[in-house]
Amino acid sequence: MHGTLHHLRWALRSLRRSPGFAITAVLILALGIGANTAIFSLVDRVLLQPLPFPAADRLVSIEGANPARGRAINPLSAPDFQDWQRMGTQLEGMAGVDNTVLTYTGGGEPALVPAGQVSWNFLGLLRVQPVLGRDFLPEEDREAAPRVALLTHEFWMRTFGGDPALVGRSIRLDGLDTQVVGILPPGFRFPHRIGSARILVPLSLTKEQLGQRGNHFMGAVGRLKPGATVASCAQDLRAAAARLETAYPDTNLHFTANVVPLKDRVVLGSRGTLLVLMGAVGCVLLIACANIMNLMLARSAGRQREMAIRAALGAGPMELVRSAFAESLVIGLLGGAAGLLLARWTLAGLVGLLGSLVPGLRQPSLGAGPVAFTLGLSLAAALLFGLMPAFNLRNMRLADFLKEGKGGGGSTHPRLRGLLVASETALATALLVGAGLMLRSFQHLSTVDPGFKADHLLAARFTLPAYKYGEAARRMALLDGLLQRIRQSPGVVAASANDTTPFLGSTRTSSYSLKGRTDDALEAIHHQVSSGYFAAMGIPVLQGRDLAPFETNACVVSQALARRDFPGGDVLQGAVSVAGDSGPFLPIVGVVGTVRHDGLALAPRPEVYFPAAYAQGPGANMARFALLVRTTTAPSAMAGVLRNAVRELDPDLPVGAILTMEEAVASDRDAARSRSLLLGAFAGLALLLAGVGIYAVINFLTALRTREIGVRMALGAQVGSVLGLVLGQGLRMALGGIAAGVALSLVLGRFLESLIVGVRPWDLSTFGLVTAGLALVCAAACLLPALKAARVDPLVALRDE
Repeated sequence: MHGTLHHLRWALRSLRRSPGFAITAVLILALGIGANTAIFSLVDRVLLQPLPFPAADRLVSIEGANPARGRAINPLSAPDFQDWQRMGTQLEGMAGVDNTVLTYTGGGEPALVPAGQVSWNFLGLLRVQPVLGRDFLPEEDREAAPRVALLTHEFWMRTFGGDPALVGRSIRLDGLDTQVVGILPPGFRFPHRIGSARILVPLSLTKEQLGQRGNHFMGAVGRLKPGATVASCAQDLRAAAARLETAYPDTNLHFTANVVPLKDRVVLGSRGTLLVLMGAVGCVLLIACANIMNLMLARSAGRQREMAIRAALGAGPMELVRSAFAESLVIGLLGGAAGLLLARWTLAGLVGLLGSLVPGLRQPSLGAGPVAFTLGLSLAAALLFGLMPAFNLRNMRLADFLKEGKGGGGSTHPRLRGLLVASETALATALLVGAGLMLRSFQHLSTVDPGFKADHLLAARFTLPAYKYGEAARRMALLDGLLQRIRQSPGVVAASANDTTPFLGSTRTSSYSLKGRTDDALEAIHHQVSSGYFAAMGIPVLQGRDLAPFETNACVVSQALARRDFPGGDVLQGAVSVAGDSGPFLPIVGVVGTVRHDGLALAPRPEVYFPAAYAQGPGANMARFALLVRTTTAPSAMAGVLRNAVRELDPDLPVGAILTMEEAVASDRDAARSRSLLLGAFAGLALLLAGVGIYAVINFLTALRTREIGVRMALGAQVGSVLGLVLGQGLRMALGGIAAGVALSLVLGRFLESLIVGVRPWDLSTFGLVTAGLALVCAAACLLPALKAARVDPLVALRDE
């Protein structure tokens, strides 16, 4: 222990005598470790930490799948859920989950509260108990049961001040008295499907839902029995799905089960992004370590006479090695401490950028896992960049250095230095290519036409409470009155409504039939829209006409559906039914432009537009809808007019989120923008470190060749030849690294395929720009040492030697 402390004190004194080297090495390492720690803390929280439930590894997500229709994940219908619940033999239990929105009144302005509808055994499967009150009872999970609710701890504290007397009392939800039976534990959040829920209510499947096997709307969670596996559970439920397919071919054809660990389902959309970023910052750290290794090799070469004197005074080879490692360890620990501080500063910004990529990511902090990771990373980095200088000292020949006139000769490992420079350049090339592909993808998304005109368009979402608007006639009366008031407002060009508006997170896909056709597996997004919808959205009518006011016996289809289902035929002679071959069939009266309903990065799907008042339409017939208002002025200025119109019709009706469609489209691009910014920042850091590394190595090697250059110039060498000598030495190393980086990029490109849109992983223009730009940076890094060498005075160089 005493020897270790002695070496550490020596290392601190040594670094104090060389503050420039110490500060440079610590800063370089802090950049690499800080980036790694920040990203690892997100990876740890999202991918590595288990879900906050007892024995969470036994929880599985259960959904449907229909490969024949291209649906790898498909919600369940209520009858299928109950049948799988009854037939499954590998599960302790299975609970249904669905999201909804409830209207809370009684606290001033009416408010829409995100809620989760869950089976009575939901909390039991999670092994979670309310901190106050009780769980749901089986008899409360029925259609006609008294209304009950569980509140999250946060909603209870914020809305009711944490009043414990609230349990057992009633609050007004959707205009009906609802008894609060319990309060959930602090921080409770179920991240799948109902991640934003503030209230839980029983699922209470209705007779109508239980009679609609083709209405897929819900998910499910299950807990495996002891000894059961995800594979055995999937096999068991797929066998059940096969039996249901035989029994109900009209609705269950090709429909099967999809069972995955719940944790995998939750992180499905963010795993690829986080792993790519983790790989990027890993490359940055390797480049930083290569830079520090080069610095330490240069430092050890300059101190070989000092080390030779220490050896002559009795220090053995291992003593010198331990001293060198002590110096590396001090740099590693100081760099780790600075990196930890840097990670803490940058973590909040990373969470802000990644919020659209990693839903639910919040409250950034560095826990014990990331701190331990930083410590391990610091020690590993110290070992990595301290190994070769220490090995160099161990093989030092005493006599060679004692007879040097000025100290600083010896082995400088030019091949190792060249390899380090080439490695840095290769890693920087791969990162820059990845960032370039991300940027090209973002540029592509910025030019993709969503299929409608987003400018001057305002959207406001509504959820109509069933207690007041349970009848379709009352919903239509409210909608017509609201549209009439809005259309009469100054500055309004058009106004309409849609129950599944693009880019607003609402999608309903259902099967349909074509009159006189026997096509299998026809499926499309179904909309119910009020008149004037296409004018309000700016969607062109390509054939036929728009839906007329109060029309109920017609439909309009998208161009994507017309091309798929009527190739070469007259689509306006067709008719569509959502009730099977028994009809009723609605004639197709128009074809409109294709809309990218699911987002800019996804291919558009076929769509069918039904009149809002169509009684046989899918879903709840405008129980939830978005009001679309096209204006001549700034659309946000219309928000107050809209709220006033709602108050005139129903003061108790809350208005949901109000936003412009330009904001909605921009939000869809946020994921690509965030990935481009982050990977671009890491690639830029890698480029900076690689450029500094090349400059340092060429500068050092040029200094060692001062005598040679002086001799060359004394013998008549011109400035141009000296410049070419130094530039050639540096560029050979750099270009070799660029070539290796291009090969590495081709291999790693397949990992980016799921994250880029509209560009191939081997895009030639991206590779060309990156390699040309990196070659210029490398040339610039070599140019300064070359100019310095060209100014060498031969007489001074020879006299110094």
